[in-house]
Amino acid sequence: MKRYIVISFILCMIINASVFSQSLFDGCSSAGAIGQNVIFNCDFYDPIGLPDVEVAVRYRPQADEEFIDSRMEIIGEFPYYAFTYETEAAFNGNPGIVEYYFSGGTDSIMVTQSPKNTNDQFPPPSYKYGEFPPDAVGDTSDGSLGGWLDLTGSGVTYSDSRVYGYLNNVDDTWPTSQGANVFAYALGFVSLSGFDSTLYAMMYINVPFVYSPGLYKLSMADTSITRLGDIDYTIDDGILHMACDIETFENDPDWPGWPPPYGFLITLGISMTIGFSDVSINDITYPTFYEPTTYFLDFDNNHPPELSGYSFTTVPGVTLTANVDYYDPDSNLPVVRLLFFDWGFYDMGSLDHIYSDTSEFEKILPWPGEGWHYYHFKFSDGVDTISTPQDSIYLSFTGVDEPASVPGQFSLEQNYPNPFNANTVIGFSIEQSARVNITVYNLTGGKIAEILNCQMNAGKHSVIWNGINKEGETLPSGVYFYRLTVDDNTITRKMTYLK
Repeated sequence: MKRYIVISFILCMIINASVFSQSLFDGCSSAGAIGQNVIFNCDFYDPIGLPDVEVAVRYRPQADEEFIDSRMEIIGEFPYYAFTYETEAAFNGNPGIVEYYFSGGTDSIMVTQSPKNTNDQFPPPSYKYGEFPPDAVGDTSDGSLGGWLDLTGSGVTYSDSRVYGYLNNVDDTWPTSQGANVFAYALGFVSLSGFDSTLYAMMYINVPFVYSPGLYKLSMADTSITRLGDIDYTIDDGILHMACDIETFENDPDWPGWPPPYGFLITLGISMTIGFSDVSINDITYPTFYEPTTYFLDFDNNHPPELSGYSFTTVPGVTLTANVDYYDPDSNLPVVRLLFFDWGFYDMGSLDHIYSDTSEFEKILPWPGEGWHYYHFKFSDGVDTISTPQDSIYLSFTGVDEPASVPGQFSLEQNYPNPFNANTVIGFSIEQSARVNITVYNLTGGKIAEILNCQMNAGKHSVIWNGINKEGETLPSGVYFYRLTVDDNTITRKMTYLK
């Protein structure tokens, strides 16, 4: 029954392969800062709708030889974080480079990444394997032959050039024959983008002059077996380890490529008995979706993120949408992602959570009304905080613009020179006699200086400002705003002062 379920499952996945076009996990973390928690964040795209699925991150500080397992909770905020899971972790002292990966699943079916066997150790240390679900004891098709055919566990890891796997069984022994029976133990790989009936397997088998340990291609249609190349193998403390060069897979024209085009492989352990006329499968572990991906967080090196391309679009009288592009060369999670608009601040969201190739964040606000509005963006990856300069936009019922005048009333010119470091001239005109006020503000809206406040005749005018505040002090270098008010109407422009 189990064999039927597993094979049916694999065939069902192959038939429905067209629905997969991305990795099963999109993961990241905030930047590493000593004394602050790291936030782990991942999008999990459940391939088959697993019931009661649990998602976890497994992380290991550089000096440790064990991974810490931390369960993640779904954020579930539609639409930006509908499939996003998150958790926090604290580190004592400086952990150096933290290695981490994600997994999700149930007791019998798992979707997982794994650590990376960076140094190509063979056999890899146990903590370098991505663990697959344990297999039940006593579920072989013919238990009378021996407990070595009853598989109990498996796992996989990888390096830049090799794939590694292990198998456990009940007996901790791995005989290759008994009387007329020949036994084979395989760790199989199915790629959804490969041939529908092809299973690739690292196989431990030994029939002199016929079969030897190697990488084999098994046809699920006619049970034919083709040897593709050599593998390394060893039995260590009752565990069967096998390793194969990725190049050996790629030399076969049917192999779809590495990394897997769909981002993952379906893997399973198999024990078999080979007779004179047939091949029988004794045990199959439950299939695991394996994604050869590992993440590294370097506490000693961080590259600041960047903000660019900010813009606004409107549905006049209904909504205002703010957009900004966030780029982080380390693909670090932005733990602060704020839009400051007028006197409020708002958390922004993105549908794209891979930040190393730029993600667009947005915030949709209710229509704030016609007139001038002030804004800036502030983001942080957990170590470095960046902000855009304070800026302004003019909203009208025809969209977003920046008028330089109020028709029929007055106009305000850009100061000259700009930037300036001594004096600057501010020109303006009014079409009728009115009380005129020109005031300078800082980025937070604080009043810095009042340049002009008096009744003036119609016509063109100008005033000179020397960068001195209302207390008679020279201002620090920076961006400031100057506002012209005529009766109840205002126009604001931006200027830069350089000491």
